This record gives sequence, structure tokens and C-alpha cells, in this order.
Amino acid sequence: MIKPRKQAKQSAVRSTSIFYHPLSKTSILDSDLEHDYLILKIFQQKSEYLKTQPEPLFLNVNGKIRRYTPDLESIESGDGFIDEVKHSTKAMSPENIDKFSIITAACAEQAKTFRVMTEKEIYNGERHKNLRYLAPVLKHPSPIEEVQILIASLDCKSMHIKELMQHIKNMGMKPCLIRRALAHKLLICDLTKKYSDLIISWA
Repeated sequence: MIKPRKQAKQSAVRSTSIFYHPLSKTSILDSDLEHDYLILKIFQQKSEYLKTQPEPLFLNVNGKIRRYTPDLESIESGDGFIDEVKHSTKAMSPENIDKFSIITAACAEQAKTFRVMTEKEIYNGERHKNLRYLAPVLKHPSPIEEVQILIASLDCKSMHIKELMQHIKNMGMKPCLIRRALAHKLLICDLTKKYSDLIISWA
């Protein structure tokens, strides 16, 4: 049975993240998992629209109307999605399985797809840590010209991040260029690896 969702009680040991991005506006996130999922969605660049805690759905459960507020709503290639972000152990509980079945049907009536996103979909190696580190610099302009100058000074197509950082310093440029360039996808690497071990490449 679906129970009404209660506002979480705030305490000194509970943290609420406030995250801003032009696509999602200001988002208030109740868990690290939600925070990491939103950042992942932004970096995947598949969504034309993202909104955390969107308008609630009103579900008919055994003749009673229950209010359900999703964690995230998105539009991808014109298709609407409603996402619930939850750790897999909780997602697989009998109560939630029944709840998700009802929500799936309600979303289908609105031509939307309901998805349950767990840590299995969200976490992959060190990716979530790296994306958290890169996310804040998305508010800065893409350093296209700086990266073009950097690449023109190199006679190779890849380099260890520490070597690249030293090369940038030798050029009199700021090492934070790597962070900004990775965030704006001007440089390429496997973000599932530890940041200090990254091999950076470029076209």
C-alpha cells in the first residue's frame, strides 16, 4: 500500500543539498544518491528538461486517493520520464514493488515512463566522485580558446593528468583549465577511474 509521503524532519545529522544548473534550476535534494543522479543526468546531456520533485501524481489505491511526489521528471528526445531514486535494498521491498506497479500504470496513462534508479545504475567506479568535482565549474564559460592553444602546443594525443597539469603550468596557464575542459567535454577521459590517475586525450 502507498503511504502519503511526509516531509523529512530536519536535524543536525541530516544534510540537504541545494544544487543549481540552468537545466534543472535550483534543486533541493534529500540524499547523496539523488544528488549524484541529477549530476549524472546533467553530464549525460540527454535531457531537454529536468525537474526535481515535480508536480505530484494522485493515485487511486483501493479507492483512496494517495499523493506521490517523484524525485525527478525529465524529457529525453521528446519522451517523458518519471524517476524514483532509491537504494536497491529498499527498492526491492514488497511494499515498494507494489507501489511502483501502481505508479507505472499511472504514468503510462499520461504517456510517461516510470523508472526506478538505484546505485547500480548511478554509480560506476569513481565516476560519481569525479562528476561531483567537475559539476561546480559548469557555471563558468567553456574554455574553448584556451584548450585550442593547449592542444596546439602538444605533439601527442594523450597524456597523464599530472604531466598535462605540469605542461599547463609551464605555459603560464592555470591548472584548473583541465577541470573546466573536462566538465565542458573539451578533453576526453575515463571518469570511472581515480581523478589523479586519469589519462587525458583530445581529438
